[in-house]
Amino acid sequence: MPNMTTNYNLVKPLQEETYDVDVFNGNCDIIDALFKKFEDRFTPHIGDTIITLDGTNPSERYSGTTWELMEEGEFIKSAGTTVNAGGVTGNNTITLGIENLPKRRIEFTTEAAGDHNHYSVNGFTEAGFDTTNGGGESDGGDPLRVAVGDNAPYHGSKWAAVTSTAGNHTHHGYTNYIGENKPIDITPKGKAFYIWIRTA
Repeated sequence: MPNMTTNYNLVKPLQEETYDVDVFNGNCDIIDALFKKFEDRFTPHIGDTIITLDGTNPSERYSGTTWELMEEGEFIKSAGTTVNAGGVTGNNTITLGIENLPKRRIEFTTEAAGDHNHYSVNGFTEAGFDTTNGGGESDGGDPLRVAVGDNAPYHGSKWAAVTSTAGNHTHHGYTNYIGENKPIDITPKGKAFYIWIRTA
């Protein structure tokens, strides 16, 4: 009775046995099945990825396979229930909108300045009563008259015909536009590799 190999039960005929083709073929079948297992275990499957510093297409190492090089600048991201495997997401740069900025107000206040007068009667600075002709109609003089104009003969009965300078105040408003709306590079620091994905 022939001996058997320890690990894979290949038939080892004894010296006195004659050559048996069926035994030889049986051993070949066992070896062939083992090689197939090795191939399935060590050859990347479709969808598998190789990350390397070598830019050589893996098809040169694994004959009969087809590979696709991942686009330059893309990063690896874990897939899950909300991120589909093989999908491309995100960007290396972004442009911030108003909704991305911190919620706050930019307030400014003007300095109080610009005191000035407003003339009430055609630019005259004074107005008053002219009581120079006999003290009024009841005394035989002219009726009481209103005198208007600079240096008119008011004889002491006059008032400044200008508004008050009181009431300094501030103004609120908006600044001019700031910024240039340029994209921001958010690429993190990293080390670059060639990333190959088997497609066939």
